[in-house]
Amino acid sequence: QQQQSNVITIDNKEYETEKLSEKAKFCIQALSSNQAKRQQLEIEINNVDVCLSHYSKELKKELIDLWRSKI
Repeated sequence: QQQQSNVITIDNKEYETEKLSEKAKFCIQALSSNQAKRQQLEIEINNVDVCLSHYSKELKKELIDLWRSKI
């Protein structure tokens, strides 16, 4: 029975994960974790941009209404 090894590709080179040092494995986990965190932060930034746009429009409407009420 053949056992298939886990392979990771980095810079177009394949490496068998069981042959990597513990530090290399840790770095791969850290990179993966930080990439996921970055993706989540990008989603949060997009949500904040949507909120900023919305509240800016709402404020402008309120200011226009205030200006019209003074005429």
